[in-house]
This record gives sequence, structure tokens and C-alpha cells, in this order.
Amino acid sequence: MQEMIGKLMANKYWNLLRMEAGGNRILRIMAHPGSAWGNDFLWESHFLQLVMMGFYPLSYSILEAFRVIEELAPNDAIRSKVRFFVEVEEGKQAASDWYRNVSHSELFRRLFSSLSPGTTPITVDEEMLGQYLGALRLREGGLVRALVTATFIEKTGMYVLQLLHDFVAQWQTLAGLSTSKVDLTYLNEHMLHEGEGSEDQHVNLITNLVEECGPLDFGNEIRHFEAVTAKWLNHTHDCVYGILRSR
Repeated sequence: MQEMIGKLMANKYWNLLRMEAGGNRILRIMAHPGSAWGNDFLWESHFLQLVMMGFYPLSYSILEAFRVIEELAPNDAIRSKVRFFVEVEEGKQAASDWYRNVSHSELFRRLFSSLSPGTTPITVDEEMLGQYLGALRLREGGLVRALVTATFIEKTGMYVLQLLHDFVAQWQTLAGLSTSKVDLTYLNEHMLHEGEGSEDQHVNLITNLVEECGPLDFGNEIRHFEAVTAKWLNHTHDCVYGILRSR
């Protein structure tokens, strides 16, 4: 599992988010496309949507993964623990009423939408989402595929959050966007719970959950998840670079 996590987190997609002094090259270009690009707002929104769609399908799929685990859990004790994760992803465990019952994937979308310079919200590309989910075929892999999916997303949570923080900070600076305009709920909510500093954080909870499901053969499902997700991250990265080549 750790080898797979290392490979996927080294994927070139994450370079779109990484911090560089003065802003990374792609963000420097896309925060100010210039008159040669025509309507700046449209290009900036398209760029933000593509970057968002790199991780959005994974954020979306973890809720379905936990639902599958809940259905197929070997006993009621495990099923009860998984119910907590389902409710977290559904937004039922939110720290405040004003965003309770808003799913984490929707909070993720709202973060990127708030970065958009235009008035039209950034929406989910349903075709792209369907491509990833169709390749992952989560339910076909049963309990093991669902566990692999959930484990990857939970165990990489802090790394992804740090990259997202870096991306948002760079975009705000380059675009001159005040923090008062940015919906940081997704980042603020997750930074409290991801990691492994205490037993109630999600890395430790998912590790214990996998162990309690009993001895399972993860080999084939790790390879499947790695292949599908690596292909998806590469595709999204290449779509972003396709914008630059088209201009």
C-alpha cells in the first residue's frame, strides 16, 4: 500500500499545485492570461475547473467506498465504525450547522469556485467524473477495492491538503484575491482531522478499520487502483497543459 501511495503522490499532476517562489509557472500564466487569450475569466475558470477535476473524482469516490464497506463489513462492530466515516463525508458530522449535510466533495468544489474571477460558479464536469468512476468500477471490486480506495484517500489527506493550501495561497497572491472572498471551509475542516497525531485522526482510524476487516489479499486491487488513478492524474495534467499549447 505504501509503495502505491508514494508512486501516486509523485505523479506530475501534483506539480500543478506545488509552491514555488513567485508562484509556479502554470499559475503565473493562468492567473493573468493576457489579452491574447481573449476572455480572461473564461480561461481562468476553465483552468481552475480542470485542476479541480484532478482530485474531485477521488473526493467523490471515497463516500461511495465507505458505503460499500458498510454494506460488506464482516460484522456489526465494523459496520458501526464505518457509519462514522459515511456521515463525515456526507457532512453530517460537520463542526457547525451552517455547512452540515454538505458533502466533502461539494465543499471541495466550492473552494475552487470561490477562486474563480467570474460570477458563474465552477461546476463539476460530469463527463470527466464519469470517466474516472467508470474506470474505477468501485462496486465490482467489493470490500477490498473499497478499502484500498478509502485508505489511499485518507492516508494521503494531509499531503493533499498541504498542496491545496499552497495552490490557493499562490492563486490568491497572483490574482490579488482577498481571503474574504475564498471559501476555505474544505481546508479548515480537514486540517483538524487528517494526519496521525492522535488516535481520533483519520489515518489511525482507517488503519485500524482495515486491520479489523481481517486478513485480505490487497495485491490485485492495489494494482487496479494505482493504474486507474495514475492514468487519471496524468490525463488531467495533460489537459491543463493542453490549454497552454492551444494558445
